[in-house]
Amino acid sequence: MFTDPRNPALCIKRFKKPLLGDDAHRLLRLIETAAAARTSERARLMQSVSWPLEAFGERDAVVGYAMPTAPAESYFSLTVAKREKMTLLQTKFLLDSSYWQGAAVGSAQPQVSTNARLEIAIELHDTLCLLHQWGLVYGDISSNNICVRMGRDPGVFLLDADSIVTFEERLKSAVNSPDWQAPRGLDAIQQDRAKFALFIWRLLAQKPSDVPSAAGATEFDTRCGLNIGVVLARVYESGDESGFATLATTLRTRLDPARRHTLFARAVNTGFARQMLTCAEIASGPDELRWVQSAREQIGLEASIDAARGLRRRLLLRQSGAQRYFTLDLLAGSGLVHAPTTAAELERLIYDAEFADIATHLSTTGLGALEAHPWITRSVARALAMEPEIQLRVHPGLETSSIEWTWPASASVNAAVLVVRANGREVETVVTRLGSDRSARRDVSLAPGSAALAQLYAAVQTPNGRVLRGALASDVHFTTPEPPAPPRRAIAPTAPRTATIAVFDPVAEAARIEALRRAARRVVVRRLIASAAAVVVLAVGGVLVKRHFTPGPPTPPNPVVVSLQDDRRVSWTIPAGMTISDITSVLVEQSRDGGATWTPVQSKLTAPRRATRSGTMNIPYPPVLGLVQYRVMAESPTGARRIGPPTAAFDLPALPAPVAKIVTRRTSPTEATVSWSPPFTNDAVAIETYVVLTTFVHADGRPPTTLRRDVTSPSIALTIVDPTDTVTIRILAIDSMQRRSPFSNPTQIPASPQTP
Repeated sequence: MFTDPRNPALCIKRFKKPLLGDDAHRLLRLIETAAAARTSERARLMQSVSWPLEAFGERDAVVGYAMPTAPAESYFSLTVAKREKMTLLQTKFLLDSSYWQGAAVGSAQPQVSTNARLEIAIELHDTLCLLHQWGLVYGDISSNNICVRMGRDPGVFLLDADSIVTFEERLKSAVNSPDWQAPRGLDAIQQDRAKFALFIWRLLAQKPSDVPSAAGATEFDTRCGLNIGVVLARVYESGDESGFATLATTLRTRLDPARRHTLFARAVNTGFARQMLTCAEIASGPDELRWVQSAREQIGLEASIDAARGLRRRLLLRQSGAQRYFTLDLLAGSGLVHAPTTAAELERLIYDAEFADIATHLSTTGLGALEAHPWITRSVARALAMEPEIQLRVHPGLETSSIEWTWPASASVNAAVLVVRANGREVETVVTRLGSDRSARRDVSLAPGSAALAQLYAAVQTPNGRVLRGALASDVHFTTPEPPAPPRRAIAPTAPRTATIAVFDPVAEAARIEALRRAARRVVVRRLIASAAAVVVLAVGGVLVKRHFTPGPPTPPNPVVVSLQDDRRVSWTIPAGMTISDITSVLVEQSRDGGATWTPVQSKLTAPRRATRSGTMNIPYPPVLGLVQYRVMAESPTGARRIGPPTAAFDLPALPAPVAKIVTRRTSPTEATVSWSPPFTNDAVAIETYVVLTTFVHADGRPPTTLRRDVTSPSIALTIVDPTDTVTIRILAIDSMQRRSPFSNPTQIPASPQTP
C-alpha cells in the first residue's frame, strides 16, 4: 500500500495476486456504486470508509485500487517496549482498560468521553444505514476493523471495505472476527444490525467480552449513565429493523444539550439537506426548526431535478442556484440522456442542444472515438458558457500571491486552465478538480512590483487527459507589492534581475514548511543520537604498523559514527609514530555472524585517497540488518598485511534506499512531470517527505539555478520558465523517523516534448 501520487488524500492498495472473475466484479461494483451515489453519500464514504474509488488492471483481473487514506485524526502515539510509533486508533484500544496496565505499555489510554463515544456510534449507524440502503452489508464488524477519528468531530473510519458484499453473497460466505459473532438464525442484514448493537454495547461499557442481554441492561445503563440497554439487547438478539432505526434517535438524544447543538451545527455546515434531516429529532429552538423545514423543501426540489430532463431540468437547476444555503445533492447521472455511441447519435444530441449532457459524459466516462468529432469542441464551449460565472480572487503578497476560485456545482466542469502573464512572460497551468472539491487555489511567485494578469478558463477534462477549454471565465489584474526600502548606502550597481513566474500548489509548500519545522524541533535530539552512536569503537591503533610491521605505540580508539544526515561512517586513525607512506591501502570488512566470517564493505582505500592521518569511509546502502561488527586491514608497500581488532557488535539504524526508477516527461516547452517509485525501506517505516532539487543550467551562460521543493507524494509538476535551459533532477527520501536516503543520481528532463 502506498500514497496515490496523483492525490495525497488517497492511497493505492496493490494485490499480491490479481483479483479474478467474480472477486474482481465485486470490487468494481463498489466503485460503480460510489460513482452513482449522491454527493453527500460520496462525502460520507470519503470521510468514514476506506472505500474503493478506482481500480487498476483489467475488468476481469484487478491488480489494485485507490481508496481514501485514513485521516490523521485516526492515529495516536503508542509506546510499547519503550518504542514509540504512530498507530491507528482501532476501537480495541478503547474497550480493554487492562491492556494499558501491561508492563510493556508506556502510553496512557486515550481519553474518550461518553459523548464522544456516542458520536462515534452515531456515525457508524449512519454509515451502515447507507450500505443497507444500497443492498450491501459490511459483515465483519469488530474492534479491529473500526478505527476512531478523534478531535473536534469524533467519528469512525472503517477498514477492509473491499469485503463489503450484497446480502445474498454474505449468506453464502460468512465473515466473523473471533468473539464478534451474531446470534444464529439471522439473515445478512440482521447480522449487521446485531453486530452493531454488540459493538456499541462494548464501546460504551468498555468491556471487550460483554454480550448484550435484557438481564444485563440495568447494570449496563447504570454503568454508562444511559437508558439504551434494553434497545441494544433487542437489536442484538433479533437484528430488529425498527429497534435499529430507533437507535439513531436514541443515540442522538443521549448527548448532552451542548453536544446536540454542536452535532446539529455540524450537519448544517455540510450544506447537505439530507444530512440536516438526520438531526431533525434533536432540533430545538426556532432557528434549528427553520433549518429542518428548509431542508425538507430542498430535498423535494432535488427529487424533482433528479426526475426531470431537458429544458425543465435546466430551469430547476437554475432555481436551485438561487438559494445560498444548500449544496445540490443529486444522483450522479440523473436526468442525463444516454451517452452517444455513434456520430449520428452525437449530432442528434447537439441538434437538441443537449450540450450540458455531452460535457458531463465527456468528463465522467469519456466518449471514446467520438471525442475526435469536429463538433465536440464547440459543444463543450456552449456547455461551459451556460455555467455560472467563476470569480477569481487574488491576494497579492510580497513573496507569493494566491489565486483562488470556487468551482461551479456542475460535475462537468472538472478542470480549469489558469494563465498568468507578467514581465513579458506567460505560464499556463491545468488545474484538475479532485473528487468533490468546492474550491481551488494556486500560489504564484513573482518578482516584487510586478504588474500581472491572471486569467481562468473553465474546462472539461476527459478520462484520457484531453482538456477542452471554454471562453474566458474571469480575469484579474494585480500588482505585487514592493519590499520596504533598505537604508541608503553606497553600493556598486548590480545587474538587473530576471523576472520569472512560478505557479505551484500551496499544499506541497505547506508540507515543506511543516517538515522544516519538525526538523528544527528535532535537531537537538538528532545530535544526542549521533553522540550516543559514537560509543561503538573501532580500534586500529597498535595493529597498523610501520614497514616490515614493527609494532607502533597504541592509538586511542576511534568511533563508528552516524552523522546528522544518518550516513554510516567507519573512521580510523594511523597509529602514532607512523606516516602515511608506511601504509599503501586500507580495507574495511564487516561480519554478521559474531566474527566467524568477514566480507569487504567495498574496494580498498589507497594512499592517495587518505590525505590525512585519519580515514573515513561511508557504509553503502543497504545497511546490514541485525548485529554487525567492523574491522580494518592495513597493507604495507611490500604487500604484508595486518588486521586490527574488531569493534563490539552493534545495530546500524536502517535507511531508505536511494530513490530509483525516476520517470521524466516533457509535456510542453515550459512544463514537465517527474514521477518515481517509493524507495525500499528495510524496516517498513513510511516515507514522509521527498526533497527534490531541480537544477537549471542556463544557455546564456548565467550561473546555474537550483530550486528545492519538499513534497509528500512521489511526483511533481515542473514549470520551466526558459525552454532553452537544461534541467536535471535529484531526489532524496525522508522517512517518518527523519532518516534520509542518499540523493539519487541526476536525471535530465527531456529537451523537447514527447508525443504519446
